[in-house]
Amino acid sequence: MKVALDTVHRQIATLLHRAGASTADAALVAECLLDAERRGHASHGVDLLATYLARMRAGGIRTDRRPTIVADGQVVIRLDAQGTLGQVSADLGARMVAERAALTGLAAVAIRNSNHVGMLAAYRHAFQSSSVVGLLLNISGPALSPPGGHGLAIGSNAVCLVVPRAEGRPFCIDMGTGVVALGKLRALLHTTGQAPNGWLLDTDGRPTDDLTALASGGSVPVFGGYKGLCISLIVELLAGALAADTISPRVTKQRAHPDQPMGCAQLFIGFSPRHFGMPNLDAAIEGLRAAVGGSYDRPPDIWFPDVMEDTAEQATASAIELPAALVDLLDTADATPLR
Repeated sequence: MKVALDTVHRQIATLLHRAGASTADAALVAECLLDAERRGHASHGVDLLATYLARMRAGGIRTDRRPTIVADGQVVIRLDAQGTLGQVSADLGARMVAERAALTGLAAVAIRNSNHVGMLAAYRHAFQSSSVVGLLLNISGPALSPPGGHGLAIGSNAVCLVVPRAEGRPFCIDMGTGVVALGKLRALLHTTGQAPNGWLLDTDGRPTDDLTALASGGSVPVFGGYKGLCISLIVELLAGALAADTISPRVTKQRAHPDQPMGCAQLFIGFSPRHFGMPNLDAAIEGLRAAVGGSYDRPPDIWFPDVMEDTAEQATASAIELPAALVDLLDTADATPLR
């Protein structure tokens, strides 16, 4: 069903507020979820709402606490998320690191004791407004198998680069280290009911299209073989071990344990182009775009990091498509149902 963005935002915020979030926090989370929908990543969109609500009611997301600065070393800031809504601590961390890097040239914010933060690109605006390049790293609960292995070994860790542009929107690269985001698999429960080839392994490490494997210990393969594993381990050691003295095997799965904070961790690093001699980043991006695009006789549908997102945003300027189950959930927020 196609639903107006402002209506969905109001209903998400209403449900989050009823569950205990402040008005401002509820609006922020609603914006992050809709941002993911608009950019074509429903895996990090409205489908997460039911999980967040259940965790808020069970105590895994603590709405009675606020993120706290535990150390400010001028260049490195350490933030304890206190088990709050992950978007609240991530948004604060992004704004802090962008503002600090704009002044000092280089800054980092290490966030510990966090919950699910959603799509890392959702926090791009702070870097664009401060004219700062952002490198955002996140570890999450165990979901991926290493090459040739099986079982939930490490998290579907994420890497995001935000590059401010002179005009318009920032350039973003945002990726997880699995061949697919778990949320994209769960979204298929609303549609085809099956996993595409290569996206899911059963508990013995065998490829399967049976989405029920998600609930019985199935896993997603790490992308790119051993090189993909190495990238995921880089995120583990920087965003997990360095930033928060943890690793993804210690992170609690949010659906399995709704009464417990996840203990996720993030490391956000900001680089000020002004302090690096004002390189022409716009020209570099367009040069790379031309080089990549020129290598195709006929470019495929997706051939550069922002192509899919730009296309999706044009198609969702005022409304988004939602499965019937999510429309039913949103209807509980409003006396006037969407149907």
